[in-house]
This record gives sequence, C-alpha cells and structure tokens, in this order.
Amino acid sequence: MTFSGLNQHEFMELYEQKTVPELAAILGVNTRTVQRWRAKIEAAENPLLFDTNGSAIAFPENVGPEYNKAIKIQSNKVLLLGDAEIPDHDSEVFEAAIAIARKFDIKDLILTGDLIALDSFSKWMRAQVYQLAFREELDPMIMTIKVFLQTFDRIKYISGNHERRLNHAVDGHINIGDFLTNIPGLEFSEYAYLDLKSGDQDWLVCHQKNFSVVPLSVPTKIAEVRQKNIWCAHNHRLAKGKDKSGRYHVVEGGHCRSVSHTAYKMLQVTTHPDWNAGFGMIINGYPHLVDKESLDFWLSIDLPSNGKSKKKK
Repeated sequence: MTFSGLNQHEFMELYEQKTVPELAAILGVNTRTVQRWRAKIEAAENPLLFDTNGSAIAFPENVGPEYNKAIKIQSNKVLLLGDAEIPDHDSEVFEAAIAIARKFDIKDLILTGDLIALDSFSKWMRAQVYQLAFREELDPMIMTIKVFLQTFDRIKYISGNHERRLNHAVDGHINIGDFLTNIPGLEFSEYAYLDLKSGDQDWLVCHQKNFSVVPLSVPTKIAEVRQKNIWCAHNHRLAKGKDKSGRYHVVEGGHCRSVSHTAYKMLQVTTHPDWNAGFGMIINGYPHLVDKESLDFWLSIDLPSNGKSKKKK
C-alpha cells in the first residue's frame, strides 16, 4: 500500500509524529482519508480482518457528525430561570430575578429552556384558543433578553421542548437561535443541557424530556446515571434535595409562566400537580431557590463565600 507517495512505514512514522489535520495537510488530502488509510493498515495487521481472497478489509467510516458542542460554563455565581413561555410570562418573577441578581452581584444567567412558547406553531392553541403570529412571540422574547443583558454580562440559553416547535414546523431548516445571532452576550444552544462548574461542584443543567408527578424523581434518576449534581427544568416545580446516595444536589427549578394566561391550565382539569413559580441560584456550587413569597427574605440576607445563606443581624 502507498499513501500519496509514501510507503506504509513512512506513513506510520509521520502518523505517530503529527496530528491527523497536520498529516492531511502534508499529504494534500482530507482528514477522513488519513483516518481511512490508518484503518486499512490496522486491518492488514489483524489476521481476523481479511476477506476470503486474503485482502485486508476495514470497517466503514462513520460519516455522521459528532454531537459534542454543548455549552460548558464556569461560574461561581449564576442565576437560573426557565419555562417562561413568552408571551405568557410572569413579569413579576422576571423582576424578582433582576432584584436578586443585583443584590448578590450575579453576572451570569442560564435560561433553562422554554423561554418562548411558540404557541403560533401549536395546532391545539391555534384551533382551540387564538390565532397567534410568530412575530408576536419572537419580539417580546428578544426584548426580554435585551432587558436581562442590562444586568447580566453573559446569558447561556439552552433549548426546551417549546423551542423545538419551530424546528418541527419547518423540518429543521431553521431554529430559534437563527433569530438571536446578533445579540452580544447571548449564547444559544440547540442542546437541551449544558455543563456548569461552580466552586468545586459539577452540575448538569437540563431541560430533559422526562416528566413525573413525583417531586424530584426525575433529577434524582438523572443524578444516578450522570453521577453529578442535576438542575432540571420542564416540570414547572420548585424543589431541591439530595439524590439517594446523598452525594449530589437535585433540583427542579420552577417556572416563570403566568398561570392565569395559560389556556391549557385554565380551560381544563387534570391530575397534574400544581406549578411553583420561581427561579434559583447556584453560588459556589450550592443551590438556592427563590419564589415570590421568599423574595423579601433573600433580599434581607448576605451570602458568605461558601454559598450558604446567612441572616443579617
């Protein structure tokens, strides 16, 4: 076998000395070609990988993309909120979040999905309640982000099931992030999760697909699988605890949607649990939850460097 003028020995010497992109540039081929040549050499060296004629064979290349571009963020003070489903959001919860961020000098915000409702793409909403235009949802969502950026330096925005309504409606040709590309300070992700390092704690912040009527059961199960602290959106509940091992924090981060403006809650009766409006913080690895009733308490205390709350004297 020869490789752009190199014999097998010469090729392998360069392969050991160079990275795949560097070797591809030297030989004037793409990286997949270099990887394919390396696979052929491995196959030739393995007696199990020969066909009936004695010719070396190799497994086919993986031609699909790698899904490894989820957001990673390091922050010792971050505020997290989600499930606002604009334009049916609760402005009072947003205002409380701004007050808390300014009180504790929090400059990082994580939007945990379902920031926008996209009911304009919901068949049930359009048939049963009202005809809403996409622009009537998009404009207030963008305005909300810009208001948040008056307080926060960085906003990390992960996708929820409502964001994906747009993808589904147009067969994946565009997503909501295509309308957010020119907003400095904002990073949008099509991934439904991100990795957060806070203090010495690793957190998975996610807008998972699973739902359960049992409080904290979903983040607890995810913690068992992922072996780290878990912050879940989607359930519209505000709760925190520890997993079964006692090692990891598990959190359900509340919601910021106005229940009285939510047609599917107000027009129907179900056995689903009540929602809990609110949001949370992770300070040096420790989670804290805030709702309207506890806002005055949080505005009256200081947080020491270890992230645990301390009542003012």
